[in-house]
Amino acid sequence: MSKVIAFPTKDVRQTNLYNQLCSYHALLDNKYKHLDKLHGTLNDLEIEAQELEQDYDGILAQYAELVGVDNLEVVLLQYSSEAIIEVTGEKGNFTIRWDGGEPLKLELDGEKETD
Repeated sequence: MSKVIAFPTKDVRQTNLYNQLCSYHALLDNKYKHLDKLHGTLNDLEIEAQELEQDYDGILAQYAELVGVDNLEVVLLQYSSEAIIEVTGEKGNFTIRWDGGEPLKLELDGEKETD
């Protein structure tokens, strides 16, 4: 006579599924704790960056007084919260303005546009 293999009962299946859920719950708890920590670190870094930008803007303003706003290099405006960047049209052209200076027209490759 052959052996009859008993299929898991509802109770066994329920227990197995519950155990799987508990395992996933523990994994998700750990992931979300890690994410919370990373969010806190990110927030701290954003605050530090904002403070640095404020200092940077102050130094940039002093430098602009010496060289003239229209003589500022584009790269110096990258981290300035005072820089105004406007994208114009479909050609990928944009202008950057700082503190009322003349707009500097650029193409996406960073080269100055010639008129």
